[in-house]
Amino acid sequence: MNKDLGRVSRNDSEEIHLTLREVRGELCLELRVYTRSAHHGGMPVPDPEAIVVPIRVLSDLCRVLQQSHDRLVKEGLAAADEPVRRGAI
Repeated sequence: MNKDLGRVSRNDSEEIHLTLREVRGELCLELRVYTRSAHHGGMPVPDPEAIVVPIRVLSDLCRVLQQSHDRLVKEGLAAADEPVRRGAI
């Protein structure tokens, strides 16, 4: 199973794709950076490595990411109202 869940722009030439995949019989969320390459006509090319998170731990990961964001906002390192640029889900 491969299902595209969305993408987030990392910068002008890179985006992070989120894909639902089955890995060794377990549903996982894959986060992979794609870089637009002049050698490939500007088409996004996947990086060879990805972060693969089993769905069973996704809630815990989201909680830790939110706590990290809250801490960065409190320390003045991130804006609380900073909009997230993302693709359609």
